[in-house]
This record gives sequence, C-alpha cells and structure tokens, in this order.
Amino acid sequence: MFKNSIKIISRKSALARVQAMMVGSELEKNFPKISIKYKTITSSGDRNMNEDLANVSEEGIFTKDISKSIEIKQNDIAVHSWKDVPINPSKSSQIFGTLKRGDPRDILFLKRSTLKQRTKREITLLTSSPRRIYNGKKTLPKLLPFNKYMIKTNPIRGNIETRLEKFLNSDYDGIIIAKAAFDRMTKYRDMFNFDISYLISNAKWMILPLSIFPTAPGQGAIAIETHIENTHCIQMINDINDKIGFCQVEKEKEILNMFGGGCHQKIGVASWKRNKIDFLSYMGKTPDGKVISHFDRFKSNDISASEKIKSSRAFPFRLNDAIHVERKMIKNDQILSSLKNSFIYLSRKNVLSKNVKLHENNILWTSGIKCWKAMAKKGYWINGSSESLGEEKNFNIQSLMEDQIDRYKLSHKDAISNTMKIIPSYEITKIQIMEQLDNKTHFFWMSPMVFEAAIKKSPNILDGYHACGYGKTYDYIKSKIKDKSKINRYLSLHHWKEKLIEN
Repeated sequence: MFKNSIKIISRKSALARVQAMMVGSELEKNFPKISIKYKTITSSGDRNMNEDLANVSEEGIFTKDISKSIEIKQNDIAVHSWKDVPINPSKSSQIFGTLKRGDPRDILFLKRSTLKQRTKREITLLTSSPRRIYNGKKTLPKLLPFNKYMIKTNPIRGNIETRLEKFLNSDYDGIIIAKAAFDRMTKYRDMFNFDISYLISNAKWMILPLSIFPTAPGQGAIAIETHIENTHCIQMINDINDKIGFCQVEKEKEILNMFGGGCHQKIGVASWKRNKIDFLSYMGKTPDGKVISHFDRFKSNDISASEKIKSSRAFPFRLNDAIHVERKMIKNDQILSSLKNSFIYLSRKNVLSKNVKLHENNILWTSGIKCWKAMAKKGYWINGSSESLGEEKNFNIQSLMEDQIDRYKLSHKDAISNTMKIIPSYEITKIQIMEQLDNKTHFFWMSPMVFEAAIKKSPNILDGYHACGYGKTYDYIKSKIKDKSKINRYLSLHHWKEKLIEN
C-alpha cells in the first residue's frame, strides 16, 4: 500500500520548484490517487549570497538543509539539482532515483555588441564555477571568433533568471550557465520572471561540446532523495527512475571522487550516450595540481587486434603519402548569402570560404571540433558541434530556435542527408591510392569514396580489419564487410593510430 499523501521539498527558486513539479507530475502519472504537497526552504547557500562559490569549502551548501528535513522525517521526498548533491550525502537518506536527464552541456551567451568588436583584447565572462573558469580559459580562446585575446572571469551569484538579468544589465561580455536549466526555464517560462526573447535578441548563444568542455558531474539530472526507511517512497521513486541517467551520474561522481574532487573543484566529468554508444569525457586540474584530460568511448572495444601492430601493416599511416584527393570548389556564395534564420551544417573546414557574408541570425553547426576552430579563425560564430560522433537526428536546440527552420548541409555534391538539404560546396574529381595495399592488414577510412577507390585497387583487403569514425562512413562500410567483428570505430585517424599502432 502506498501513502495517499506525500510532501515534496525543494529550494525556493523557480527552477527548483519546476524540478519538484516535474517529479510530482511523474509520480501522479504512475500513482493517480496520490496527493502531493509542495514545500520549499531557503538553503544556506541561498542565504549567504555574498560568498564566492569558488572559495566555499563546505559540501552541499544548496542541499544539506533540505536533506536534513528528510533525515528527521519532516518531509517525504527531496528534489535537488544532482550536480549540487555531495558525493557522500547523509547517512539516513539517499538518492534513489532521477528523471530522464536534461541536456548535460553548458551554454555560453555572448552579447551581440561584443561580437562586433573583433579586435577586443579581453572577453570577460560571468561564472563562479572553478571548473568553468579553468576549462573556459583553456578551451574558449580557440572557439570564439576573436584575434589574440584572453578570457577573464568575474564571479556571479543568484538563481538563473537573476544571473541572466545581471549579465544583460552589466558591462560584462558573456555568461556560462547549464543548458538544462535554460531549457527548463524556456519550457516553463510562466514560472520565471524573465524575458527570454530579450536575451536571444541581445546575445548570441554557443553550446559547449562535452568532449572538450565536460560539465559538473550530475549536471542536467534531477536527484530524488528519501529516507532509507521510507519503503513506500523508495518503491515509488524506483517506479519513475530513469536507470540510464542514474548510472551516468553515479559514474561521473565516482570519477570525480577518484581524483579527490568535490563539486567546487576545477574538474568536469561528463558521461553521455550517442547512437547507443556511451562516451566519457573528463578534464581539469586535480586538487594536487595534476592536469587531466580524457575523451573516448566509455569502454573501448578494440576488436580489430589483441596487440598493437607495426606501422607497415596500417593504412593510412602517413596520410599525405597514402591518399591523394583532388577537390574542385563549387561557387555557392550567392546562395549562402541569401539564407536567413536557417540551420547550416558544416561538414568540413573548407566548405565555407572566409569571404562569404552569412546573415547573423543563421545557426552554424560543425561536424567536428577541428572544423569549429577553423571556422572561428575565419571569423564565424559557431553555435555547436556534432563532435565527430556522427550527424545527429535531433540537435536538441528547440529551446533556442523557431519550431520551423530550414536546415542545410554544406558538403560535396554527391552527399546525402535524411534531415537536411544539401548545398554542394565541392566535388571530388580524383582519388588516388598511393601505396600498395596487399601487405596491409588494418585500415582506417575517412569516406566511402576513399574506401571504394582502395577496394577497386586491391579487392582482397575486404578480408582485413577496418575502422572509421562514428558517422555515415561506418554505415557504408558495414554494408560492404561481411564479418562485422572486423569493423570498429574511433574518434579520428589519430585516435586509431594511437590505440592500434606501435610507437
């Protein structure tokens, strides 16, 4: 028998109340007869608004007062932003579940007025997160379209709408916030005293990639806590628990704990799933000063070889010596200049010349980080990236753009896409395989066309071990190789060589 009435407690902020209602809504769907009473509390972190979070040594400043009410059985369920929950919470209560996770990424808003000052030498961002400060200064200079500048940061406190208001009414250039918080504010905008359209009209947005900008462990996830003796609530929470999200956060917290870091450390950890594959990224500086950086599949699956191989058996080892590709650029400046309020996907760094004048309201997305950096160097503002993990069906940016928006992909003239209209930027006029392939056993393919050119030259290599990235090349190769155990995926050619080839 379940209790007919339960009390759910959260912080007083609009975002915290929205998250509590999200949990309550899921419970009501599964237990229609239940009655829910929502309660709020001001946490110690909310009371001490003048304290810089970067200097706070105490864990759980936003959650401990709420957890205390669960410990003394004053309330039944506590709802937190899981990133705020300490690695080891209380002894008598526990996080038993979570809802389907929101977007774990960070988002940067930069004033449009700042973007017009391309010779600006300092970009000042508002953030109190040691992780965002450390990784931002390290990563952002190559992602923003400015020349020879440095990133500076200034602390900021308050709930999400307060921070965004402070940003818009200040002289600072940008602010970094959790995208999941922004998404929830957009979806439940009636709960927030903030004009989102004013923000979008005055600032450009950039979603920071998890591969190079991992976020706080648990970011985007909602933690549902109850007393360890409250069996009724434990069963109800289990019923609505999203197991994938729960395991991701446990994994992230475990890794942070491994490096001796709490939630106020200079370490980001992100675990996420793309196309049914789990990826893991962590980056930052440990409390003892060690610089860490990792991005790969969560469990690497090097099925193509049990031991590393000699470079003489690998193709290509030196790319320029192995494959020669000639491309002829297709002039499309006039078409691109006419596009407005469109989503434009850049498949390679050479698909967009420096001279093309794109409308500032277009959304630019890159296939990978190298393409992003090249475009930023040319002066283009990039909104996000697929991080070389394959073209996405859903870019998860519906809170930032109109419902109906034209989508285009800049690629070669024979490219195909199920979700975007192709605008040809080049055609491949010649592919030459410049090495003998008969003595090669392991291959990495960057496109179906290079694969076909190699097969035409040496058909017997189909029996070898084949690898590629996470995009469309994999689907193509999979359709051509009978023994699927001989196909594997890597992040890049460099990653494949690093994993597979002897030094």
